[in-house]
Formats: sequence, C-alpha cells, structure tokens
Amino acid sequence: MNKHTFSKAASLPPALANRWWPHIEATCKRFGISTPAQQAAQRWTGGRKE
Repeated sequence: MNKHTFSKAASLPPALANRWWPHIEATCKRFGISTPAQQAAQRWTGGRKE
C-alpha cells in the first residue's frame, strides 16, 4: 500500500492521509504487514487475530 491507496481505502482527503501515513507505514513495518492480503485483513479485522 502506498499513501495514495491508503487515502482512497480510508476515504481520507490527501492532506489527512499525509498526516496519518507515517504512522500507518511504521505500524505495518513493526508488525510485519507487507502483503496486500495482510493489509486487507488488518483493515477488516481491526487488527484482531482471527
């Protein structure tokens, strides 16, 4: 995911996505979320292990 796709997926205006993107990116790196499937699962489960 990049900043643009994050903005669209979260329905955020670009300015707000720019503000949150560094935190999203850091969290994904911290928890090893690197594939589109993992990113989608995090979005739909709110991060809960299912």
